[in-house]
Amino acid sequence: MSSSPPRRNYTGDEKMAILRQALLEKVSISDVCQRHGMNL
Repeated sequence: MSSSPPRRNYTGDEKMAILRQALLEKVSISDVCQRHGMNL
């Protein structure tokens, strides 16, 4: 079994910044989350 890196906890401000980026760039939230290494 391979070990995965520890889970990252995002603050509310970080999550809002990611949502804002998606809205400003007019791309999907999933695309921006993938760029930041987040899973939905």
